Amino acid sequence: MTSRLKTHLSTVAFVASAFWIVSPAQANDGGLYESVVDPNLSFIRVVMRNDETPTIAGKSISDADEAISPYLATDPGQIDITLGSARGQISTESGNFYTVMLQEDGSTKVFEDEIGKSPAKASLFVYNLSSKPDLDLFVPKAKRNAISDIDEGVSKSVSIKAPLKLAFSVKDGDDVVAEVPQIALKRGGSVAIVIMEDDKGIDALVVNGAITK
Repeated sequence: MTSRLKTHLSTVAFVASAFWIVSPAQANDGGLYESVVDPNLSFIRVVMRNDETPTIAGKSISDADEAISPYLATDPGQIDITLGSARGQISTESGNFYTVMLQEDGSTKVFEDEIGKSPAKASLFVYNLSSKPDLDLFVPKAKRNAISDIDEGVSKSVSIKAPLKLAFSVKDGDDVVAEVPQIALKRGGSVAIVIMEDDKGIDALVVNGAITK
């Protein structure tokens, strides 16, 4: 099934010890401003469900989109997170990036995102929120998988030499279940592909990484 792709324009770039930060007022229009961030901060984002607004460390992330919130820069330690009626707490360390999935059954999945470790590469993350196990992220141009065997409720990632523009297909065995039109991969940046499912089928949403304060 062809996905209803929604590409969000906010980006995160790394320049030496400086980060590009999105202010809450700017997060949805791609406006960026440069600010030096304390490297001892930790960065947390939440995978979304429906139209629920996440709260991280007591801050409501009102600029979150429907797939995944921006990273919130916060002091490391024990961080409380809520999403609708779901609640969880995670332990964070300075300088690390985390993506959190709060499950409806009360469980919490935490993924530590490897972002900016290689300034010459882009970080590509895939989150499988569908009921389909063992999906593949296929690159038609290269005729090979970028990421294989992405199980249900699991995140996988790969670092790709950048700058580069690539289109992807989400495959279930030999069947293409969603298409991802061309994405611009930037050096030191991050892109997330969130695979979701509703009564119409599988959808793949693209979210470029952003940081909010």
